Amino acid sequence: MTVQVDRDSIAKAWRKARGEEFFFEFRPSPQAGAGDADVLRSVEGAVGEVNEAAVERYGLDDAPFVEGASDSDHGVVALMNPGGDGDEVTTWFTLLAERLSALGWAGAIRAARVTGPPAWSADRVEIGYAIGAFARFTPWAVPQPDPNIPGVDLSEDDLSALARLVDQWNAQRTDRVYLARGDVDGPAPVTGLGAAWVRAALRNQQAFATWVDRTARTTASAALMAGAEATFAIASTSEPWQSRLEKATEVLQQLGPRLEVGVIRLTQPYASTWSTLNSTPPAPPGRIASVNDIRLAREYTLDAYGTQVLTGRHLQRAHDLSNWTITDLGNDRHLVQHPNPGAWYAHDTPDPTVLEAARHDFGDLIITEEIYRAFMAEEIARRQRR
Repeated sequence: MTVQVDRDSIAKAWRKARGEEFFFEFRPSPQAGAGDADVLRSVEGAVGEVNEAAVERYGLDDAPFVEGASDSDHGVVALMNPGGDGDEVTTWFTLLAERLSALGWAGAIRAARVTGPPAWSADRVEIGYAIGAFARFTPWAVPQPDPNIPGVDLSEDDLSALARLVDQWNAQRTDRVYLARGDVDGPAPVTGLGAAWVRAALRNQQAFATWVDRTARTTASAALMAGAEATFAIASTSEPWQSRLEKATEVLQQLGPRLEVGVIRLTQPYASTWSTLNSTPPAPPGRIASVNDIRLAREYTLDAYGTQVLTGRHLQRAHDLSNWTITDLGNDRHLVQHPNPGAWYAHDTPDPTVLEAARHDFGDLIITEEIYRAFMAEEIARRQRR
């Protein structure tokens, strides 16, 4: 038994894409396998080898290139970026089939139909900004099937808590639910979405669950990323901001005791990474690096937000939070909320006067360029003294 290429479906997909990129899928035969080998890792390795062989054969400009291999319901899906006039793509798939066959696999390579959320659900112009809860956990060395795959750096207990939260959101299912494993979207399972979402992130380093209500023009999403990051966001043209803020606040209330960083702010209309903090106004006055460096995150915050999780050490550093509501979440974590949430979440940007006053309340708790440089200089000096 060997791996076969369904050339008719590949040619049809390429024609439909008008020579642009298209998805294909390797479906392994249920009667055959490559011992204990993992099909995703096998395809990733084979794709890398065939990409290199194609460049050697056709040159960089004409060589087809494949990226983004991810799990699918039937096997592994990847994205083909065609090159040349047709023969190059045909040869590329022939080489992939040969490599997988040599690894002991059997099955078929064919075009894949990838169904994702509608474009409007991720378009800020169409649906507006989302209210998003951003969570940064303490990184944890989770054992992975492959030590070279970093997974998502979360403890089993944290992963279980996140899976339960996704299942809570899924209990309010709308008319369309999607699960993206890595870069590939598809319909989500009706039950067990939380566990499937976690498994997808562990294997593909990122996973996204998206709930879409086409009638209400509402989208909710949850992302789990490498780097111990999780985000939950809700955008809508019909659901009031108060309701969306309440749901985002529940995320921090449930996860708060586990977090190194937790904030609620306006963001793009999909759950993504901390990088959206730079792409959505207002930009933090300091350094985005404080999210990725736990030492900085334990001392400072990126900015003042209408709702965020702070530790007792943070509260001691703040200038004056006497007008804010502070709720003990346990484990030395506190939910800090501004008395006027509408100033933060009712419009496309926070009220600039309220933001300025809030930054004054936070004072030296907010990281600045000067603080960052001084912190790093001290860290370098400490390492040199070892």
